[in-house]
Amino acid sequence: MLRRCALSGLLLVGSLLLFAGGASADKPVREPFPAQEDATYAAGELCNFPVSIETLQNNEIVTTFSDGRQRLTGALKVRLTNVDTGESLIVNASGAGWATVSDTAFEVSGQGLWVLLQDSGDEPGPGIFLYKGDIEWEFEFASERLTVLSATGSVRNLCDDLA
Repeated sequence: MLRRCALSGLLLVGSLLLFAGGASADKPVREPFPAQEDATYAAGELCNFPVSIETLQNNEIVTTFSDGRQRLTGALKVRLTNVDTGESLIVNASGAGWATVSDTAFEVSGQGLWVLLQDSGDEPGPGIFLYKGDIEWEFEFASERLTVLSATGSVRNLCDDLA
């Protein structure tokens, strides 16, 4: 899923943080995942060329539990476009996942299709990576660094497909 993107190039973190701690003591709270703003990144930020990202479909739901854990489910589709050439891809980024927020980091355990936008300070990075399978990643607030801790299945840098 395309996640982490509003904060330091990751469309998930900023939006999920809005729901942290919002659950009642007993019943989980289900809310729509906020629509991501379309964005354009300069050459060198993610890819060697400028790239725009447009949300085409967002039917994702965040369920926040009383212990603070969050579950993200639903459909997300985005269009990635090489601004220089007009070459574009439509990507299904509808992976589900569990998220937890601490004082220092945001941690995700995801399954399915995830798209992570990673800049040069992230590990790995830079690039627009499509992960298929299971993925564990974290975003550290102080350093604004995203680190992929583990990934099974396949991974592909979509910048290569758009070049």
